[in-house]
Amino acid sequence: MTQPGPQSPRKFRGKLARKTLLLLLPIMMIPVAILGLVTLYNSSNFLRQQIIGQFTNVSDTLAGQINDLIDEQRAFFDELTADPDFNDSLDNVIATDPHTPDGKQAREQFLQVYNAIAHAQPQHNFSNLVIVGTDNTVLVATKPDWEGKRLDPQVFGPLLDDSRSLLLYNHYPFNFPLHDEIDNSLIMLTSQRVLDESGNLEAVLIGTTNTPKFQRILEASELAHSEARTYFITNLSGKPVFMGMLPTNDVPSVFIPSSDHLDYVVPALVNNPDVDQVTVEYNSFNNIPVLGMAQNFPNLDAALVFEVPQTVLTEPVREAFNQNIYLIIITLLVTAAIIWYGTQRMVRPIVEVATTAQHFADGDMRVRATVNRNDEIGLLAYTFNYLADQLAALYRSMETTIESRTRQIRAAAEVAQISTSTDNLDEILTRIVQLVVERFGYYHAAIFMLDRTDDHVVLMQAAGKNSAELTRRKIRIPVGGQSIIGTVAANNRYHLAFDVKQDPYYLPDAALPETQSEIAVPLSVGSQVLGVLDIQTNELHTFDEDEIATLQTLAQQIASAVRNIRLLENTRIDLQSTSLLYQASHQLASAETSEEVLQTLVDVFRQVPYMWAIFEREANILRVAGRSKEFEPLIHVGQELPASDAEVEKLVSLASWDLIRTDDPPEELWEGLLTLAQGAHCQAFVLMPFLAGDRVLGGIMLGAETPETLTPANLDAYHSIIEMANTALEKITAIAGITQSYAELQSLNSIGQAITTETDLDTLFEILHRQIVQVIGKVNFLVALYDAETSLIEVPYMTENDQIVSVPAFPLGRGLTSIVIRSRQPLMIVENTVERARALGAIITGNKPAKSWLGVPMIIAGDIVGAVVVQDTEHERRFDDSDLRLLTALAAQVAPVVRNARLLSEAQAAAERDRRLFEITDRIRQATSFEAILEITTRELGEMLDLRKAKIEIRTNPARETEENAE
Repeated sequence: MTQPGPQSPRKFRGKLARKTLLLLLPIMMIPVAILGLVTLYNSSNFLRQQIIGQFTNVSDTLAGQINDLIDEQRAFFDELTADPDFNDSLDNVIATDPHTPDGKQAREQFLQVYNAIAHAQPQHNFSNLVIVGTDNTVLVATKPDWEGKRLDPQVFGPLLDDSRSLLLYNHYPFNFPLHDEIDNSLIMLTSQRVLDESGNLEAVLIGTTNTPKFQRILEASELAHSEARTYFITNLSGKPVFMGMLPTNDVPSVFIPSSDHLDYVVPALVNNPDVDQVTVEYNSFNNIPVLGMAQNFPNLDAALVFEVPQTVLTEPVREAFNQNIYLIIITLLVTAAIIWYGTQRMVRPIVEVATTAQHFADGDMRVRATVNRNDEIGLLAYTFNYLADQLAALYRSMETTIESRTRQIRAAAEVAQISTSTDNLDEILTRIVQLVVERFGYYHAAIFMLDRTDDHVVLMQAAGKNSAELTRRKIRIPVGGQSIIGTVAANNRYHLAFDVKQDPYYLPDAALPETQSEIAVPLSVGSQVLGVLDIQTNELHTFDEDEIATLQTLAQQIASAVRNIRLLENTRIDLQSTSLLYQASHQLASAETSEEVLQTLVDVFRQVPYMWAIFEREANILRVAGRSKEFEPLIHVGQELPASDAEVEKLVSLASWDLIRTDDPPEELWEGLLTLAQGAHCQAFVLMPFLAGDRVLGGIMLGAETPETLTPANLDAYHSIIEMANTALEKITAIAGITQSYAELQSLNSIGQAITTETDLDTLFEILHRQIVQVIGKVNFLVALYDAETSLIEVPYMTENDQIVSVPAFPLGRGLTSIVIRSRQPLMIVENTVERARALGAIITGNKPAKSWLGVPMIIAGDIVGAVVVQDTEHERRFDDSDLRLLTALAAQVAPVVRNARLLSEAQAAAERDRRLFEITDRIRQATSFEAILEITTRELGEMLDLRKAKIEIRTNPARETEENAE
């Protein structure tokens, strides 16, 4: 292949200077232009703000004058009301009739006192003063024509309701104005309420302030700017009135506002009553854009607007803009000239270095650059000379490189030897990272392994700077996240960062402050990634292609060792699991009680290499049936942990064999189990429930310090054991159900036999109680009999804690027993009995309410005869549907006996009553005297009716008695 011939130096002359100028000039223009525009923008804003600030000060000054005027008038009122003579004359005016001579004299005295005070304080004088009575009628005024007139409440209501000031324009309160009878005038009214000692209103003082004071305020604004304009807006709460100085008038006049006044200025004032000043831009009169500063005076129901045309603001800004543009153009021209001159000076020595390089290329190996400069061009000459000197040392450098590669290959062989020397994975990884740091001289080396979920890589071993601290922290990095290691684990490709500060995936660590370069290589077997080998150095641009190839070979050897050790571990676990399954299957199949099932599981799990705890459920507790030694300081066998039904249901929802990490637990996890796992330093665990149909009988917590050991393959054997345990529990539950059904049938048979032979209710109730205890267990029992005629409930038989107690009869009410009798329906409450009873409208009595309550009605031929009730005061969920069916069947058998016993008792009582009446009648017939008849009748009736006292009175008529004796 032929090489191109040397090029003529004339071909390149001058091009560098022109290119440099064309490159630097735009670069310099950009910051100059940006700086100029920023300066222009800032100066324009500053100038605008200065002008606005000036006008704002003017507006504030005008507002201050108005506030001073308000304060002066209010102060004058304070001086008036503080004067004793004024108060005495005022009370005299209010108390007397103005139409009487005394009233006229009181008026003259009041005006005389007021004028004396007013002349002493001329700067505070009102134009006029008015006294208004409680009926809004003027009692006294400095203008006699106003007296007797009535104020309009719609206009003067605020003044009459409160002591305040009000700015009004062109209002005629008594069909004439409250000023010097000049039409279209602006006045300020200031009121002072006069109260008696009880705080009741007696009168209102109103003082007026004339137009000239406000006119001076309006005229003062013209001093700020010739084009400025000031005007008042009154009656803001109603229909606003705009009033100011017109060029054609010498006094304030009303003018028609623009639409923007009504759309922007007035709403801004009304919607912001608490804001003193509002600045608004709008189109004013003659559609001229203005900037308005409105001072709000809520106590006057008015505002003062000071506005200037927008041109007053924009004209100075436009002039400043033109000046800045000229300055930017001049600056760019001067900059271009300076760049051209500097480029020429820089290019000349570069040309000299290029000429020297041309001679060197032509074969003159002794030539060297002679440019003596202390800048980059001097560095270029020095570099050229240095490269020529380094050619001789190239051979020696190549020998050093070959020696380094030989050392790396030897290290790779040692890694392969370590991988086959032991089956302890931690030992292998520790020796490998130490070997890599020692042989290659790296700053830091670490091996990360994928966790069980394949979502994170976890630091297993590290060597080098602060390796012990990093290993102790067990660093976890998400796979595929914004990190070098996570990216490598996700993509199965190595990632090289020559300068970590320039790499977007680099994650700095305070324990490795000197890291400059980093490479991460995947530990993979085919497409399966097992982990990542991470190497960091404290030098830039450390790794070359040969070194990368060596690290990839090391990574493949490490991955093969990890896979082989895991295969060996899985084989051991499979053998152990098969043994456990064989052992558990025979014991669980022969178990006859749930206790035997739990004990079998405890015996089996004592042989597993994990942390474990077995719980059995009873009502609202979890009882510890067994645990591994890691849980010994935390829980003991037989310990009861409170657990509500809701908490147990949450555990069942989590028992899907998914791994639960203690550092990132799900929200629905029971806090008790999380605390238990953290106390045993368990980093992850799974939950395995015991189920008999839909009932939760308990569960197993299986955990480990390293989540990676809880793989689905390792847990399959335990899953099978739990399924066999569930099958055994279901079988035991089914047998228990059959046994209970048999006991129920026996109870029904026993009750049936008792019914055919027993007529005494007390004995029958005792038999019924014994049968219920045999099937359900020891519970509180009662029988309630209901009398529909009297609406009374009698309790002939009741037990509490195996003791028979007596209860007096009570009327049908709002208790649970009354609800059963009234509704004629069974009622079973097995949890939250107090709350559920209240929801039914029942009243719970007694010091210790039942935790479980079951009651069924006794009904015969559609008639309710009573109810049978069982209750447990200690345990919830004590009764179930089978207990309800049993009690319902027993109540149906007992109901006819109760009714028949009642009928028999009533028949016997009637027969006894007839027998006694016959005996009494016979004794009366055998009596020989009237007194004996009365004695026998009284005694026998008293005994029969159980009377404490009996008395018979007989009234006689002598005439009739003689007649009867004759007959």
